[in-house]
Amino acid sequence: MSEDHPMARCVPRVVSISSSQLIQVGRCLVTALHISGVGAAAKAVIYDGVSAGGTKKITVQAPSTYSYSPHLDGGILCEVGLYVTVANATDELVIAYYPLVEDPTSQE
Repeated sequence: MSEDHPMARCVPRVVSISSSQLIQVGRCLVTALHISGVGAAAKAVIYDGVSAGGTKKITVQAPSTYSYSPHLDGGILCEVGLYVTVANATDELVIAYYPLVEDPTSQE
């Protein structure tokens, strides 16, 4: 990837969560999801926003005792932020994403 590419200076982040929360404020690109459930079906909803009042982008589910990683062709672009709701039976949701906000401390 050339230095001129918009993603060239973005640092990927990976988080593992088991409860609903705000992951990122500002633009980001979700590149991978992996969900697993224990005892009951797992479910998570990804929103473009800073709360569950944002725009729903995708719902990810997995049957009890299974895991699932959907194919995200091109990723999921969130303009406002990345908020995730997670059902109680969800054991873990792993999210890989690139923050697309400028770092005010970077030197050109």
